[in-house]
Amino acid sequence: MAKSHDKLDVSEIGKPQALVQAQRDCAKRLGAQRAYILSAPSFEALVAELGLVDGAQGAPEGGAQHGAADAAQRAFEAAAQQGVDRAAQHGITARFVNILGDAGLEVAHLPTMKSQAEAAGELLICDNTSLSCGTCAACRLGAHLSIEELTAGSFLVGLSSDVHTDAPKLEAQLAQLQSQNVPDANQQHALLDHLATLDERCRKQSDNAAVIARYLSCHPKVGWCAYPGLANHPSRSYADKIIVGGFGPHVDLTLRPASSEDYVRVVRTFDEAARGQSGTAPRLKLRRVDLRTAHPHAANERFAPSAQGAPDTQLADPAQQYAHSQSGASATPHHYLRYTAGTGSARDEVMQFEGALFEL
Repeated sequence: MAKSHDKLDVSEIGKPQALVQAQRDCAKRLGAQRAYILSAPSFEALVAELGLVDGAQGAPEGGAQHGAADAAQRAFEAAAQQGVDRAAQHGITARFVNILGDAGLEVAHLPTMKSQAEAAGELLICDNTSLSCGTCAACRLGAHLSIEELTAGSFLVGLSSDVHTDAPKLEAQLAQLQSQNVPDANQQHALLDHLATLDERCRKQSDNAAVIARYLSCHPKVGWCAYPGLANHPSRSYADKIIVGGFGPHVDLTLRPASSEDYVRVVRTFDEAARGQSGTAPRLKLRRVDLRTAHPHAANERFAPSAQGAPDTQLADPAQQYAHSQSGASATPHHYLRYTAGTGSARDEVMQFEGALFEL
């Protein structure tokens, strides 16, 4: 059961003590020793400033239109690909993982990944943007460092008490960044309001995602649907130990044999129907999985759960497995869609899909 946290006093918005209290609340949510709220122009820039990836090389191209979660994906891909240079330059070796992986929404089993990282002498650094501190206590579960985007330009970094050798370096770097990158008054107002309503939004988005996943899983125009809460999902046996209050706000899906133009048309129709909605509007994003660029550290490793619900057998990378399942052994890019639930009526979101899929 998720622990309850005192809600922020909105009357303190803009005051330094409100930001301090927000960091303490976030540390409790994450199970972290300390949490830092930092300002940065992008996820990639923050990872580079922490000295975990060479900012000069940048992240793989992919387009900023995919949003924070995809920016995180590109940054983590770059970090994984630059691991050797990073270790030599900064003296910190790290293993990067998105808690919700690429195509298929594989849930990272953080306790197992922590053990693997520590056995290799590495830090486990997790992107928690897709779930947030509202539904995943990443540091309590095994992440040495958890990073997520709260609002545009504002990031939450949680540092675990289990970080030993590299802790002084990271703490010093985080403290320096915090002194140099304090969110301005407008950013503070936005992020404190974001945190004050986080629990309610997470619950509603998770509830809506569950409804949409069940709807899509039996839709004749949907070829493949993945959601950690579905009985046939490979993470189902342990996902509720990683994600609290449901199974997260995302659903991945493909369409029955359809062209790239069909995918674009479905996304456009869905987005047009979502405009003007109150609260957090649902989103549908076109994504791509490509065996030629899939990297083992860029997406979660798939595990087969044991009888105790803990993974004990490492299988294929989910992005690679998905691409293989769609095309055999070819290395052709494939499209899929990632839906992110809104906070409005689940019925309205079902109707949006009905209108979008009708276009096929």
